[in-house]
This record gives sequence, structure tokens and C-alpha cells, in this order.
Amino acid sequence: MGTLFSHNDVAVLDQSFLARGEIEPENLYLEKIGDRGMVRRARLTANALYIATEDCIHRPDTWQRFSLATSSTQQIIRARVVFPGCQTEWAA
Repeated sequence: MGTLFSHNDVAVLDQSFLARGEIEPENLYLEKIGDRGMVRRARLTANALYIATEDCIHRPDTWQRFSLATSSTQQIIRARVVFPGCQTEWAA
């Protein structure tokens, strides 16, 4: 995932239930497995959540698969990662 980040990048973690449940392929997410958190890409299907590193995004056979029959998306995805840029408009 190092190719996505630069020195002194700042990220905001949106931990809202909505942000953790509405998975968009272009976004990054903070995945929590055990006591570790990792920034990853996520894909959602009708019955599974798939987690992938940036360098494996085009190799679906390497993705982690989580059955939604045994876990909810929000149990695995702990936050959506947002990189606020200079053009970001902040609501008052």
C-alpha cells in the first residue's frame, strides 16, 4: 500500500456506521483483524467481503474473503480512509 502514501500525508478515518457499510471500490478502508489495523481496498458482493492490497487489486485469487453469513461488513471494516486535500470544502 506504500505507493498510495507520501511522506507527511494526513488521513482522516471516517468511523461512522454508514461509511463502514457502504463499500465503494475506489475508496480505501481500515481493516481490523485481531489486534491489527491495515489500510486496504475492499469489494463487496451479495454474500462476501473481499479485502486486497493495492499491488494485488488485479489478482482476485489473492484477496482475503470474509463470509457475510458469519460477520458483518462493519465488524471487519473499521473506517473509511479519507485524504483531505487543499481543494476539500469543509462544512462550517
